[in-house]
Amino acid sequence: MGFLDKLPLSLTPKTKKANKKAEIKAMESNKENTIFQFATHWSDDYYASAVSSKARYQALSFFALTIAGLQAIAIVFMMPLKKEIPIAINHFDDGYVSVTPIANAKAPKAKAQVESELVRYITARESFSLNSYPIQFSLVNLLSSTEVSDNYMQQQSATNQDSFLNILGADGFRKVHIDSVNFLDRSSWVDKHPTGIPHKNLAQVDYTVTSKKAGHEVEKGYSVLVSWDYTGIPNSPEDRWRNWDGFTVTSYQNNQRNI
Repeated sequence: MGFLDKLPLSLTPKTKKANKKAEIKAMESNKENTIFQFATHWSDDYYASAVSSKARYQALSFFALTIAGLQAIAIVFMMPLKKEIPIAINHFDDGYVSVTPIANAKAPKAKAQVESELVRYITARESFSLNSYPIQFSLVNLLSSTEVSDNYMQQQSATNQDSFLNILGADGFRKVHIDSVNFLDRSSWVDKHPTGIPHKNLAQVDYTVTSKKAGHEVEKGYSVLVSWDYTGIPNSPEDRWRNWDGFTVTSYQNNQRNI
């Protein structure tokens, strides 16, 4: 028996070499298993993330479609409520722009009556002819409050260089054409105030004036804000015949407009 035969089996060179190969093989096998396990976990995580994202985007899509569907239904139900509202736009010399609806749900019930009274008042106040001037002057004062009447008399005073008589003289005249009457009552007033509380009526009247003097004719546009009230039937028969319902202008603000 030689020396090598006396060594333990695990210490022989062949055995060491075989053991080393087995260890290397086991390490490689473990490494492959680790890589495979990592790849498996990564694949599972990626798949789970993809499924989660898909579910999330599907939920968002269904939510968006639901909102769009509700909006479409709302539009369909609101279509009968659609209506066109004509408006009047006035540009004034000072840059002020007035936008007012031509039709107003809060206009007075006797709309035609009020329009007629406003037109009669403005026509009498803004037109001029020497022959009819005394009658117009008297009518304007009858249909005006004390303050408005005083202001009108100052405008038409002989000492005022801008009075119609001083500007146009005996041969000149002013002709008035009413373009529109727009009621400007606040739409929420009736809803917020009970019956019986005084209501300040307000309207915007656009009109055109044609002035002629010595053969020279000039046309200008104006817009006036008018407030009025009904002060009762006049006691005088003569006044009652000219103002049967007590129509009285309480405020009169006139401005030139572009035409």
